Amino acid sequence: MSFFATGLKLFVAFVAVFCGLGVHIWRDSGENETLLVHGSDMCTSPITGAGAGCEDLHLINGEWILASCADHRLLSKGKSDFGGLFRLTSSGTLQKLELVGYTLDKFHPHGIYALDEPEDGWTRVFVVNHAVLPGKEIISVFLTDGKVAKFVEHIEHPLLVHPNDVTAVSKDEVWVTRSNYYPFNTLANFFEIATKQKWTYVAKCTRSGNGAWECTKAIPGLQTPNGIIFNQDKTELYVVDTGSRLFHTYSRNKGGDIKPVSAISVGLGCDNLAVNYTSGEVWSACHPKLLTFVGHAQDESGVKRAPTRVISIQPKTGKITEHLLTEGEEFSAASVAFPSHNSPKFWLGAVFDDGVQECQL
Repeated sequence: MSFFATGLKLFVAFVAVFCGLGVHIWRDSGENETLLVHGSDMCTSPITGAGAGCEDLHLINGEWILASCADHRLLSKGKSDFGGLFRLTSSGTLQKLELVGYTLDKFHPHGIYALDEPEDGWTRVFVVNHAVLPGKEIISVFLTDGKVAKFVEHIEHPLLVHPNDVTAVSKDEVWVTRSNYYPFNTLANFFEIATKQKWTYVAKCTRSGNGAWECTKAIPGLQTPNGIIFNQDKTELYVVDTGSRLFHTYSRNKGGDIKPVSAISVGLGCDNLAVNYTSGEVWSACHPKLLTFVGHAQDESGVKRAPTRVISIQPKTGKITEHLLTEGEEFSAASVAFPSHNSPKFWLGAVFDDGVQECQL
């Protein structure tokens, strides 16, 4: 009887703890916030054709948008997609790039980054690739001319687990965020998010003299690091932590060492980052209601929608400008807002909704 009573008490305590965590998550998820929507009339209807969400975008050489598209609902099931890299053409269509020399059975692109300096007319692109699961993801490197993507190499290392986004200084120095310690949508992942554990990090990967890649935990002790990007001259590194709601700025010296400069509160659920080279502002698309986003993620029918917030941050002053806030009726859960460097417009990509939106400021 005493064993039963003890077991019952432990069960009740266990339930109470998780109920308490659930209430805490609800309060911390933005679900009680009233959204003052604006800006939906700025954007065109989505340019579709990828057949899946284009979770990240990059403006190549200031000329054309590269989109990273795959069915990310498969990841929560422990599966990978064969997605693709797409070019947004001047005629308003999405053109899939042919992968040349790529031999893996799956290609599941997530965060992407392209170097600014062309290599004989080709642009080097780094792709977070969930083709190998679980916990053995890779960074795949390609050269693209806007028509094809020629495979170069895979960057593999034990620290590249659950990677989310990638940026680079050169072809020999790459930085990657690990957004979660445990696999997404697991009880352990629920626990780490609910209790705000700082178990994740930003990895810095460099190529050694023999050509092998070595990675270190350059920025440890983060909650949910998501978007990452350098400024144009690679002297500042920006990282947004979705869990802590903080936008971090780090200075980088010529030797490649970094040190923290500032941490700005930017609100809930900010995702990928992009830099406007003209103004120096850093742009992000954010998920202001995280549980609504989770509901949208789990609804394969697409009926459940999720809001989008687009902001820009001036790292030097900490000024935050909100450009758009919608309920996501037409285009849900945007994960990237990439600004033009020379005209008043930006492009949106989303985690699950097919296509890319173009928006005028």
